[in-house]
Amino acid sequence: MFKRGTLTLRILLILVMALVIMATLMGTGYVLLRDAQYTLMEEKQVKLFAFAKLLDISLDRTYNQILEEKGLQNASREEKIRALNEELKEVTDFVAHSEPGIGVGYYSKELDAIITYGPSEELGHNVGQPIAATHQGREVMRTGEEIIQTADLVRGEIMNCMHPIIRNGETIGYIWSNELVEDINIQMNQLQFRFRLTIFLGVVLAFVGAALIADSVVSRVNMIKHGLRQIQDDLDYRFPALPGEVGEIGEAINEMAAALGERRRLMVQMQRADRLAALGEIAAGVAHEIRNPLTSIKGFVQLIEEELSAEDPRLEYTQIVIREVDRMNRIINELLYYARPSESEKISGSINRIIEDTLFLINIKTINPKVQVHTQLNSELPNLCIDVEQIKQVFMNLLINSIQAIEKSGEINLETSLTPDGKLVRIAIRDTGKGIKPENLKKLFDPFFTTRDKGTGLGLAVVQKIVEMHRGYVEVESQPGQGTTFTVFLPISGGERINEGFKKEDFSSG
Repeated sequence: MFKRGTLTLRILLILVMALVIMATLMGTGYVLLRDAQYTLMEEKQVKLFAFAKLLDISLDRTYNQILEEKGLQNASREEKIRALNEELKEVTDFVAHSEPGIGVGYYSKELDAIITYGPSEELGHNVGQPIAATHQGREVMRTGEEIIQTADLVRGEIMNCMHPIIRNGETIGYIWSNELVEDINIQMNQLQFRFRLTIFLGVVLAFVGAALIADSVVSRVNMIKHGLRQIQDDLDYRFPALPGEVGEIGEAINEMAAALGERRRLMVQMQRADRLAALGEIAAGVAHEIRNPLTSIKGFVQLIEEELSAEDPRLEYTQIVIREVDRMNRIINELLYYARPSESEKISGSINRIIEDTLFLINIKTINPKVQVHTQLNSELPNLCIDVEQIKQVFMNLLINSIQAIEKSGEINLETSLTPDGKLVRIAIRDTGKGIKPENLKKLFDPFFTTRDKGTGLGLAVVQKIVEMHRGYVEVESQPGQGTTFTVFLPISGGERINEGFKKEDFSSG
């Protein structure tokens, strides 16, 4: 026990600081752990449903159509199951082998049997079995809606994501994609261990840090408390330069605030990447498979064109085919770029020259002759260390977006300038189009979000990704019926300050 008078301010400061930091770490750690566990389960479900939907797309016919092609529509139940298994086993095995640990398969409502269960070398013995009467798969086939079930099923204790197979308005079966609960629990336990270890280390560091700084801050405790309160409310607050040990503490706290701000930015990026990781990989694989037949289609159509006379009305149809193939190739290129962006090749480049080249390439008059383009380019801008082709893609996507926003006639204004502090180049693209609804502004840069029937939702996502790779940022201002302004900010350093990083708040946007 402490004797009267021995509980000094130094000891009190150490105890209070250590306990506050420990409580904060434990509380924050608990919240983050719950969020991480929820995110992990959500990611698992998204991934499993993505595989199920991929299998749905791969089944381009009904079960009966497959049997009719094989002349087995009147065969026995066992023969039908065997024929369907031979037809579809390769697909489910391919998907199952692409993600070790998962199980996938098809179920037939009419035959009331498992058609395939991949990987077949481990789970193929279940083919032909019906599911139990209480199995949620029957509810999927009854309602035509997706269901997630965690239970002891055919494979064991699993998390099972089930997707109905609907053809011509009728549910003919369902597809499942599952993972063993044991495997999920292992990942959960690993996650908990890392969080607990981090909290423990944080507690240890809290006591050590409190002991080290207590002696030097006793006489200036009010100043430190004020600064800490400011940082708690605003991570952009910085301690002013102070002499002696208090100044060193102020600098250390400033560095901590900067690190937390950077960590927050990185966490947002990681969360966005995690949500789309599985979908991006699958989409990229599908895109590669689509590109080859598209090339063949375009080549054969061009050969057909050579055989047609200039007056042949069929030329109109061949041109439509070629345009649509080119459009699909552009979509594939955007999809591949977003899923697996190429490495940057940065050189010294002029922003004004890139804008002029982009305007020449797009040739807005041929797209919409009623759109007027006005440029106001600052001739005194310095060259930037940038990937010219990537930045050209940024301006091309933004200009095409502006053109499509103008339904009849209108104007597009391009302006380049320096921010007042001279640290950033500012490129503003304004249009007089229909504008953007307020509820869509926050989702504007989300991959696959689009408000157009033929849009891919990747154009602006690619823009943001390229600009962030150059350590810049994009702002958007819009009101319905009053047009839209996209403003790109690029650092004069050309994105070479990778370790220090830029934040939007570090600069004045002008």
